[in-house]
Amino acid sequence: MPEICDALRKQIEEAVRLHDHLGPFLVVGVRMGRFANEKLRPNHSEHGILEAHVKVPLRPPYSCILDGIQSTTQCTVGNGKLDFEESEEIAVEFRLQDPNSTLQITVDADFVKTLMQQIKTSVPLNLLAEHVASMEEDGLFKIEPK
Repeated sequence: MPEICDALRKQIEEAVRLHDHLGPFLVVGVRMGRFANEKLRPNHSEHGILEAHVKVPLRPPYSCILDGIQSTTQCTVGNGKLDFEESEEIAVEFRLQDPNSTLQITVDADFVKTLMQQIKTSVPLNLLAEHVASMEEDGLFKIEPK
């Protein structure tokens, strides 16, 4: 299991300040936003503005993903760069205004099922969050450039 880098740890702390508590789905959102920033490299110029369309169950704990994404990107509901829809699948389409720069990140359904089972059996949320933070991307996500 890889170590959690200082930059990721700092982003998680910033997300907790926004969200008010640490949980595994918040960390999933942080990881999604962080990955999109690394791959798409938004520069906030005319064509480099990042936008996110999120598909997620619109109830906690799943919806905590939204705050993780908002805290790591400049995509927020308030600035109109983040929108979302009700879905049992958890996926985000990140896009730059340039149509050649789109990234689809889907959370592995088996991972979500296992995580929810652990939450229901009262595994501490901070331990689950730490586990999510230290996982390899390919254990969490299916990633597709579009």
